[in-house]
Amino acid sequence: MLQSFIKGKLRVKSDEDEKESLPQEKLRVVTNEDTKTSSVIGEMLHLPADLFWTLLRRATAFHEPLPESAGEIRFFEFWPQWSAEGKDISNTDHVEPDVFIRFCNFDLILEAKKTDNCETQGPIQWSNEICAYLNEYAEEHRKLYLIALGGNMDLHSSSLNEEGRAKGHTVYKCSWMSLLEKVHEQLHMLKQLPFQDSHTAQTIRILDDVESSFNQHGDRIMEWLRDTPKELIKLNKNNLNIIADIWKI
Repeated sequence: MLQSFIKGKLRVKSDEDEKESLPQEKLRVVTNEDTKTSSVIGEMLHLPADLFWTLLRRATAFHEPLPESAGEIRFFEFWPQWSAEGKDISNTDHVEPDVFIRFCNFDLILEAKKTDNCETQGPIQWSNEICAYLNEYAEEHRKLYLIALGGNMDLHSSSLNEEGRAKGHTVYKCSWMSLLEKVHEQLHMLKQLPFQDSHTAQTIRILDDVESSFNQHGDRIMEWLRDTPKELIKLNKNNLNIIADIWKI
C-alpha cells in the first residue's frame, strides 16, 4: 500500500462521474485519518515490539507513569467493533477505536485523529472506548492504557472523572509531530552507526517507510530550508536558490 501511495498508484475516481473513465488529472489520492493511522502505525508494527513501544512512549507527553517495558505484541487489530451495551456508552450500535494492541504486559487503545490541530479528541469518545473494552475484556483483568494521538487541545494527561466504569482511567496524549520526531531521531542514529548488521538494516528500512508514510500525509521534518519541497513554497526557482544559499552554513 505504501509504495502505491508514494508512486501515485493508489487512486479513486472523483465524485464527478463514477461511471465514466476519467482523465488522469481528475483522479485524486484520498487521505484521511484512517489512511494515516493504518500506514504510519501499520508500518511501525513491523518494528520489534520494544522499539515500537519505546518510540510511542517517548513521543507521548507526560509519559512517566507509562510502563517502560511492554513485552511482545500478542495481537493487534485496527478498528475493532466492540459492544456498545451498557448505560455508560453513548453509542447505540458499536464502539470502534482506531487501534487495539495487546502487549504481554498490558493492553493499549490508540485513538487517532488526522492532524495535531483539529482539536477533535474528547472525553466522551475516550469513555465510550474504555467501557466498550470492558464489555469485551473485563473478565481478563488486564491493565489498560489509552493514548490519544493527534487532535488534542493540549497535551496534559486527562483523568476521566465522570461517573461510570471509565472513571479513574487516565488518557495520555501524543502529537503526530512528536511521534515523527522520535522516529526521525532513531532513524538518524541508526544510519550513523559505523557497522549495521542485518537486524539494524531491516529496522532502518522499516523506519524509512514510517517516515515516508508521514510524508505522504503532509508531516515532515525540515532541518534546512533547502529540504523544503519546492511545491510547498510559492517562490520561483531562482529566488529559492538564493534564499537557500543565504541560510547555508
